[in-house]
Amino acid sequence: MTHNRIRTALMDATVKIVAEDGLEKLTTRSIASECDLHDAYIYRYFIDKDDLLKRTFLREDKLLNDIILERIRNTNLDELHFREKLELIWMDTWDLFIDNPDKCKFYVRYYYSTNFQDAIDEYKEGNKELMSTFKTFFKTDLDVEMLYHYNIDTLLHMAMRVAIGELENTETVKREIFELIYSINLIFTKKLEKVKKTMGDNY
Repeated sequence: MTHNRIRTALMDATVKIVAEDGLEKLTTRSIASECDLHDAYIYRYFIDKDDLLKRTFLREDKLLNDIILERIRNTNLDELHFREKLELIWMDTWDLFIDNPDKCKFYVRYYYSTNFQDAIDEYKEGNKELMSTFKTFFKTDLDVEMLYHYNIDTLLHMAMRVAIGELENTETVKREIFELIYSINLIFTKKLEKVKKTMGDNY
């Protein structure tokens, strides 16, 4: 295998093992065995297991960001109302999580673990373009980062429940999740707009 293929294979194996067995069962030996490689290969491409985990999470997060950004850029914003914009982005994101259960489980298990602290600075840096685009998309200077993370957290939590069999994957469930996201986003944006008008330059 080429260098890029080995690196990709190690990351893919990391996703699979964490999704199936959890972070606590991930070892350099289990990763290498999944790829039919000696575990020494991991140290040729990554500092250690934690670095491999971090790089894998950042890869998955970039893929998520790129999909959302592409969706926004290929959309005629002027033709959509607030509700339609939310539905466009977040229901596509829901489908992404549901169609890729291993990636969803890996993302959740890393994102909510103490390991995430190792990646947080690069995670924030990698999200800057997306946050900037969101401000343009919703034509607001509100705290879109807070809204984004609320929406992502909600989708991840519910998609994880589907992935582990606690919740059925139905169109009804999907619509209920969207209505939850829409209602909270609507309340949040209306409240902040009201505060901004009241406080003026002091906002």
